[in-house]
Amino acid sequence: MTRLKTPFRMILSGSLISFLSASFLAIKKPFLKNRYETLFGESVLEIFIFLSAFLFLSVLGTAYFSGKKIEKFVLKIYLFILSTLAAASFWITFLERKNYHNYVYSTYGLDGPSIEAFLSYSLVFVVALLFVHNIALAQELKGGFVSLFIIGLKKVANRTNFIKIVMFLLLVQTLLGTLTVVVNEIEAYARFSHNWYDLRDKVVDLPDLDRRSRFIKKHTEESSVIVHPPQSVSFPIEGNQPLLRYFLYPRLLVSHARFDDYLNSQTDGKSVYMLIIPEWETDDYYPSEEYYAFDMYLLTSDGKEVILKNTLYDQKILYKYGNIDIGIMRI
Repeated sequence: MTRLKTPFRMILSGSLISFLSASFLAIKKPFLKNRYETLFGESVLEIFIFLSAFLFLSVLGTAYFSGKKIEKFVLKIYLFILSTLAAASFWITFLERKNYHNYVYSTYGLDGPSIEAFLSYSLVFVVALLFVHNIALAQELKGGFVSLFIIGLKKVANRTNFIKIVMFLLLVQTLLGTLTVVVNEIEAYARFSHNWYDLRDKVVDLPDLDRRSRFIKKHTEESSVIVHPPQSVSFPIEGNQPLLRYFLYPRLLVSHARFDDYLNSQTDGKSVYMLIIPEWETDDYYPSEEYYAFDMYLLTSDGKEVILKNTLYDQKILYKYGNIDIGIMRI
């Protein structure tokens, strides 16, 4: 078995470095993903990430099926880097699932969907590297790229190798499908999350929620925390956290069911607001408990705005101002 030639080693390392660099930009600067859209509906950065990953796997596969040797210490370095980053990505994804939507972005300034996509890629890389590291062909081969390509085709034509390839592709498909199916809807909401707010609010046929969300954004900071009712028959829209996130991102959303957990874990001193929402088919409002409100902003059904300061909130105070369409209070 001969060693992989220097140009191939450079391409292998360069494609991995390119993938890691572009993924870092997507995770740390998520607005770059949406800046330049292509005819295929993906950003230039996302396409670059895919091409870098494809090139890395192509060179790795060509080396394996052509019987070329890749130094074990190089493979171990690749495995160490990708395994460490995959473990970190898995932990950050776990924190996002464990807490609430936007937790990772609000706490660390990182884009959750990009981290999950990176985790999918890195796990595929780790599987491929382990495959090459532990199963190498003991065969001496010579030649340039054309020879390697022809030899690779012959190897693929072999029935045993063909079965290996099919099984590997099925494994890749399973990993990608399992790791990304949960975030598809979230990615759709986050696509317009960092710019074009006016356009983002107009693409959904929910005029009531659009009007209410504009009122909420008018009286809250982007870094604030907003507590909303759990989704139920009484609050089918304003209790839908993914839907609220679409309109209120990047504000941190906390369901009332998790409010106590959030208060016990809060260390950043962010402003906490609570929605005031009329129930679907009754005259009651959320929240039903009393709260001391430093600031309270109410929007009546006839478009009048009411501002109250240092007020003890209860439902009775709302009836003084007629039908309340939406309200927000800082507690």
